[in-house]
Amino acid sequence: MDECSDLLKTYNDVYEQQAVLKHIIFSTIQLTDPEALAIYFSDQIKEKMNNVKNGIWLVNKNKVVEVVYNGKQVEYKDRKSFKINSSEVFLKVIKEQTIVWLSNYPEFKNFMPEFKSAVLLPLKSNESVIGFLIIDGYREQDIETCQFIAQYIAIMINISMLHNKVENQAKELSDMNQIFLIQNMQLSTLYHIGLTMMRMSDPISIYTEVVRTVTKDLGATSAISFALDINSRELTKVSNSENFEGLNNFIIPIDEIDVIKKAVESGRIVSYKSYSTVIRFKGIEMVRWFIYPIKGQKDIIGLLIVELDNMDVSDAIAIVVNQTGIVLDNLMILQEVKRLNIFLEEARTKLEELSITDELTGLYNHRYFQEKFKIEFYNYKDSNNFSTLILIDLDRFKSVNDKYGHAAGDKVLKEISERIRDRMRKSDIAARYGGEEIALLLKDTNLNGAKIMAERLRAAIYEKPVIFNEFTIQVSASFGIGVFPNENISAPIDLFKKVDEALYRAKKNGRNRVEEAG
Repeated sequence: MDECSDLLKTYNDVYEQQAVLKHIIFSTIQLTDPEALAIYFSDQIKEKMNNVKNGIWLVNKNKVVEVVYNGKQVEYKDRKSFKINSSEVFLKVIKEQTIVWLSNYPEFKNFMPEFKSAVLLPLKSNESVIGFLIIDGYREQDIETCQFIAQYIAIMINISMLHNKVENQAKELSDMNQIFLIQNMQLSTLYHIGLTMMRMSDPISIYTEVVRTVTKDLGATSAISFALDINSRELTKVSNSENFEGLNNFIIPIDEIDVIKKAVESGRIVSYKSYSTVIRFKGIEMVRWFIYPIKGQKDIIGLLIVELDNMDVSDAIAIVVNQTGIVLDNLMILQEVKRLNIFLEEARTKLEELSITDELTGLYNHRYFQEKFKIEFYNYKDSNNFSTLILIDLDRFKSVNDKYGHAAGDKVLKEISERIRDRMRKSDIAARYGGEEIALLLKDTNLNGAKIMAERLRAAIYEKPVIFNEFTIQVSASFGIGVFPNENISAPIDLFKKVDEALYRAKKNGRNRVEEAG
C-alpha cells in the first residue's frame, strides 16, 4: 500500500501538466499485447508531440529488437536486432537504466542512422528494463511526457486514483437515493431505475434500460442511445425504442449533424427549442427532440436523444442521464480495477516464483533448497521413514566453458537440469546448489530407491551428448547420496558433509559414478 500511495502522489503532482496522458492510458486498457501498446504509444507521440521521430525497441533475451518506428509496426523480416553488450549505449539504457543522449555517442549512428540527435529512455518494469523509447527532435517537455508514457505502471496509478473516486461517488449516490425517497412518484421511479442500473454488469444493458425507462416509465415518444468514440468522433447506436427501425449497426460521425456536434462539444443539453431543425436518422424524423450528453467523471461517453410531447419530464430524464453517466463510469472503473487486481496477483505470483528459482536452469535456488531441506530433515528425525539427499556435480565442467565458451556451458546446465527434472516425482525437490552442482531431495525414499534413482539420472546425463551449434559435448556427472534419519547424524550440515565426501570419492574413483555416504 505504501508503494501505491507513493505512485499516486507522483501522479497527482504531474496530473495537470500531463492531461493528454490520461487519454492515452485509458485508450490502452483493452490492449494486452506489448507490440500493440508500442504501436499505439508511438503513434500518439508522433501525432501529439509535434511529429517527433520516435521508435520503440524491446528486450528479447540478451538482445534489443526494433518493434515500432514512427507509429508503424516494423515487419519481422525488417527488424533490427543488436546484442545489449554490442554498444555502450545499449548497456547504459538497459543495464544501468539511465537516459542516454545520442549526441554524446557519435559512433552510435552506425546502429541507427535514421536518428540524428535522439534520446533513449528506458522502459522500466519493476527492477529491470524491458526496452527503450527513442525520440528525435524533442523538447524537454517531450522527454518528461515520454518518460511518463513509457512506464505502463501509470495505468495502475490511474486506476488507484479512480478507485478512490468510486468510493466518493458511492456516497454521492447514497445521498441522491435518500432524496429520491422523499420525492413524488416520478422521483421514486427514478430511484428504482438507478438501483436497477447499478446491478447491471455491462454497458449495453444500461443503455437499453435508459431507453426503456424514458419511453415506458417517463412517457417519451421515442428514444435512441449512442456510445461515443471521441478518437474517431463517431457515435455508435446502442439501443432504441420500438418505433425506430433499420438502425442496426448504425454509426454516425459527430460532425454530420450540427446540433449533435453542439451537444458533444458543449457538454450541455441541446433541444429543438433553440434550433429550428429536424433530426433525421435513415428517414426517421425527430421534431420535438432533446439531446442529453451522458457524462463520465471527466468526459462525455455517450448521448441520449429523445422526442417529447410532455415537456415536464425533461428534467426527470436529465436526472436519469446523469445517473447513467455515473453508473457507466463506475462500471468501467470497477472493471479496470478487477483487471488490475488480476494483473497484480499474477505479478505477485511471478515475483514469488522468481525469488525461489534459478534463472538459468529453472530449478529451485540454493536458499530455497536449504530451507526446505531443514524442514524435511527435522520432520523425519524421529520417523521410521527415510528420505534421501543427492548431490550431483558435472564432471570437468570447467573444460566445457574453456573449450566451447560460457554459452555452451549454460546450454549444458540447462539441458541436464531438464533431464533431471523430467525424471523426478512431483514431491521431490531439485535445486541448482552451486555453479555446476545440483542438489536433490527425494522424499520417502530409502537408500536402495535412492541408488536406483541416482543410476537412472547418471545414465540419462551420460548416454545422450548435448548439442551446441556444431559441437557435440559429452557430459557425465558424479553422485554422492545419503539417507536420513541416521543415528550418527544430528544436523543437516552433517549430512551435507557426508554426502559431499561421497561425491568427492566418486570424482576420485573415476567420475561418472555413484557413491554412498559412509
